[in-house]
Amino acid sequence: MIQNSKHALKMLHNNLFSGAHLLILGDFVTTYQNICNMTFAPGSPLYHCDMEKLDRQDDNTAAQLFSAEALKFLAETYSECCGEITYLFVFGEFIDAIQNHKMSHVEHVTLALRAWYFLID
Repeated sequence: MIQNSKHALKMLHNNLFSGAHLLILGDFVTTYQNICNMTFAPGSPLYHCDMEKLDRQDDNTAAQLFSAEALKFLAETYSECCGEITYLFVFGEFIDAIQNHKMSHVEHVTLALRAWYFLID
């Protein structure tokens, strides 16, 4: 159950940083190491302190990971990381659907259903 959108964002962020260090998404995987490599790459929009001495309750750290800038950087620099790109896109859009009050109802439902189908498929 989701308490609020910021809590959901932190939960999704922490899932990537879990002790298992691996999430399997269909034919793709997401790994902690790929996010770490992205953070320390030249030109990365993420801060090094978001990986070192990580504060798991920091709203800004979670928001930066799911930002459009981070997704664009990952897609352009690490295009082979399909699992991470998909994870950040689907759940970033889902959180945006929760937080954005200017979006139409149809857009809200479309983004929520995309996340739902992603989870059950």
